[in-house]
Amino acid sequence: EWVCVSTDTKTVYEENGGTGKDFTTVVVSGNAAGVVSPPYVIYAAKTVNPLWCENGPAETQYRCSKKGWINEELFTDWFESLFIPETVHISKPIILIMDNLSAHISIKTIELALKNQIILMCLPPNTTHCLQPLDLTTFGFVLTYFRIYF
Repeated sequence: EWVCVSTDTKTVYEENGGTGKDFTTVVVSGNAAGVVSPPYVIYAAKTVNPLWCENGPAETQYRCSKKGWINEELFTDWFESLFIPETVHISKPIILIMDNLSAHISIKTIELALKNQIILMCLPPNTTHCLQPLDLTTFGFVLTYFRIYF
């Protein structure tokens, strides 16, 4: 395969690369006041390539997992390193509404929630599309623009 790039190009990207089976997960949270947390991006990789982190939104955290999906360890990391610090200034108790994914519930996450006066509320199975607040109000717009521009 031949690729033409300028001599100062350090990395060449394929416009339509990948297998079509690679996933990237982005965890976000927001509150009733409209404040949205920085993204927590999970790539399908063994290690995070520093190039993937360039020019991202401020305070974004980047992680990876084998398939690019969230797991128990990554959810706990998001909860402890991003969600709790982002909510420290909010009067307690607060509630975190989330889908009913087994990766969201671990003993460590529950202990952290209790310690920080955060009530964890899981939506019933198979209802995220009609009950999850961000699915109903935000993600539809994001998906529409993503399809247009990417």
